[in-house]
Amino acid sequence: KTRDLLLEVPQPTSTGFSTALQNAGSLENKGIELQISSKNFDRRNFTWNTDFNISFNRNKVLDILGGTIHSGTINPAGDDFNTAVVMEGKPLGSFFGKISEGVDPQTGMIKFMKTADGSADSVGIIGNANPKYVYGVTNSFTIKNFTIDLFLQGSQGNQIMNATRILSESMALVMNQSATVLNRWHKSGDITNVPKVTPGDWTNSNPSTRYLEDGSYLRIKSLTIGYKFNPKLLRSIHVNNLFVYLTTENLFT
Repeated sequence: KTRDLLLEVPQPTSTGFSTALQNAGSLENKGIELQISSKNFDRRNFTWNTDFNISFNRNKVLDILGGTIHSGTINPAGDDFNTAVVMEGKPLGSFFGKISEGVDPQTGMIKFMKTADGSADSVGIIGNANPKYVYGVTNSFTIKNFTIDLFLQGSQGNQIMNATRILSESMALVMNQSATVLNRWHKSGDITNVPKVTPGDWTNSNPSTRYLEDGSYLRIKSLTIGYKFNPKLLRSIHVNNLFVYLTTENLFT
């Protein structure tokens, strides 16, 4: 538990200020981390060792004095769009917005889930930026005088709010758009997941599940290949040890 986090606390207007920065917030992180190391093969001319680690963390906001903090503001056309929210009992890193139900074939507009009484669009927490778990695997090989070290690193279950698409697929301003908009709605009855052109109207671009993407990945974080020269060959040049290697990082994702 982390206490006394800095928080803008509402103040009586008689003080001359609406808020004051105080040590008032608290949150909680619970998790577990596991590591397994193994010697898979060990012979004179060949060895193979593996290290594996995985960690799970669950985050929760405990106290922000009963309030709600909106953040992650983008400003595409003068109107503020909040893409994140901090609420008690919810994870820090929660995404805020509407739930998209796709494009209405009749109108070409995005259909958003309604409130229970159907009077307005439902707005609330729609996703989580925190991964379910993160992990890493390192395999180390020696083959005679050669060594190979391969490090894999990954994250699973985290979501990303792709705000770039809010602009590049909005079709609300005179600006370059992505090729995705070539598949937009044109006429009544069209079945597509890209809405129609709406000059000056940002309704279709409200932060929603439409722009939430899976952030899970597995990456070859590093690969190192080395060669250790035979000491007998080095004596003539008065060198005790010589090891040359090549390392590449972020090779493939």
